[in-house]
Parts: sequence; structure tokens; C-alpha cells
Amino acid sequence: MLRGQVHNYAERTHGNVKNDEAALADFQAAARLDPKSPGAALHCAYALEDLGRMGEAERAYDRAVESSGGEGHPRFQRARFYQNMDRHEDSLRELRAIVGDEGVRKGRITAMMAEAHFALGQFDDALKLA
Repeated sequence: MLRGQVHNYAERTHGNVKNDEAALADFQAAARLDPKSPGAALHCAYALEDLGRMGEAERAYDRAVESSGGEGHPRFQRARFYQNMDRHEDSLRELRAIVGDEGVRKGRITAMMAEAHFALGQFDDALKLA
């Protein structure tokens, strides 16, 4: 119960804060209290990404995916991270893994897949998805 309350407090308190070390510290505290929480790991990843700490952010996205059992939302967020890092092959791998997942809107997956194909110069593949 306390773990969930700490995570919910951190999310409510810092949900719209960018580049804030205090937000990261609270999210990390929530993740330590509940290391199996995909949400806590995702919020750490978002904060780390906002702070430009990309290696740490990637490890936090990995923890979120692992702790979720491969659910769609954490994988979609990791795909978005990869796309922002110009790692389009990695993004496509994640997106292909969650096509058909009910937790992520198909249109969002399709749009990101088309963007990744376009960035890779795979224009025919991008147009098939458009």
C-alpha cells in the first residue's frame, strides 16, 4: 500500500515537471520501494530522458519492460525513446512486438512505424503504412 502511495504521490507532484532532479529523486524512491512496478520505472525513465541522461533512461525503460512482462505501453514508450535517439531499427523491433496489443492504439503504432521506415529510407514500407 505504501509503495503505491509513494508512486502516486510522486506522479501527482511531478507529473508535469521537466528537468527536475527532485522529481527524479522521488520517482527513484518509488522505484526502490516497488522495484517490480513498471510505472515507477517508466517515470524514472521519463525524468532521466528529460535530464539528458540517456544511458540511464534506457536502462530504466528496460526495467519497465521487464517488470511489465512485455506489456504494450512500456514497450511503446521504449520504442518512442529509440525513435528520439535515431535508433529506428530498435524502434521498429519494439513496435512490431506490440502490434495488436490492446493497451496501445493501433494508429499510434502505425504512425511511428511509418516514421521509422521513412527515417531509414524505406519509403515503400512507410507508404504502405500511411
